[in-house]
Amino acid sequence: MNIRWLFMATAFIVAVTMILLLLESPTYKCSMQTPPRRSETVIVDLNHSSGNQTLVLGALPLLEPHRHRILTVTEGCRTIKEHDTLSKMNETALIQHLSTMNFLLNRKHKIMFCLSAKTGSSNWRRAFLILAGTWKENVGIHTQPVPMFRYSPPKFQKMALTYTKIMFVRHPFERLLSAYLNKIIEKPDVSFLERYGEGIRNSPDRNRSVGGNDLSFDKFVNYFLTARPENIHWNSYYKSCDPCLLKYDFIGKLDTIYADIDYLSNALNVTFDYANTAQHATQSSSRIRDYYSLLTKQQILGLYSMYYNDFKLFGFPYPDLYLSMALD
Repeated sequence: MNIRWLFMATAFIVAVTMILLLLESPTYKCSMQTPPRRSETVIVDLNHSSGNQTLVLGALPLLEPHRHRILTVTEGCRTIKEHDTLSKMNETALIQHLSTMNFLLNRKHKIMFCLSAKTGSSNWRRAFLILAGTWKENVGIHTQPVPMFRYSPPKFQKMALTYTKIMFVRHPFERLLSAYLNKIIEKPDVSFLERYGEGIRNSPDRNRSVGGNDLSFDKFVNYFLTARPENIHWNSYYKSCDPCLLKYDFIGKLDTIYADIDYLSNALNVTFDYANTAQHATQSSSRIRDYYSLLTKQQILGLYSMYYNDFKLFGFPYPDLYLSMALD
């Protein structure tokens, strides 16, 4: 009996010791950490190939920045899709949710390109028209039939599974300001103002004034945050290009547009005749400060919340810079 109790006591001590060692192990401690705050950067393991997502484009391996973008999207989508009922569907079913109106297609080279306004979309339309051999120099670019709309949804969905898929992004705050300046200030768009002007005028500014002819950026942002209107010029990439439903092979950024185009041309053995135009004016720090310094921190955080999925998926930093220039 004494030997039996001695054996049981020894086993108990060993078990307790093992539990204490487990609690002190780095692996266990890591699993107990809270998820990163929104302001923290998620580190992506660049040596990890995720699922069926290729890290080679055409004849070339993806460059390090491009690999990082693909894997950042993949990791971000895993957390978003945990709360997405579509996550249980297979890829063929998911692609049925895509809109053909958002994509440029080139059948010869099997390329799909997701269009997002204010990210160089007019130049990309021109590039795909030239690639197709249908570009007309003296005809308005938006009146020329881009080679995409003639395909039926089933045909388009089949292409989406086999074509090289490309998209370009731009900082959401830069893009929103670019839409405001283009449609309201620099080249007032009559149809745009008919659709949104009254709502903007009747949104309060920081002095709580409403009405009149005031179309200030302050009012525009308040209208945007409250009414949440849908428009191709500011809809999130998460909605318009469905990066969590469609596995993109290449993700470019507007601030590296020419280097990205050089890589794409070499990798896919095509010539993207993208006009060598000046950088967008809103990319200058002076324009950003001139307008975002008129907003409050609450408005900045509201915009960040609305575009949170885009920030998370495409590696845009937490808007500390914008908060530092905003009003209290």
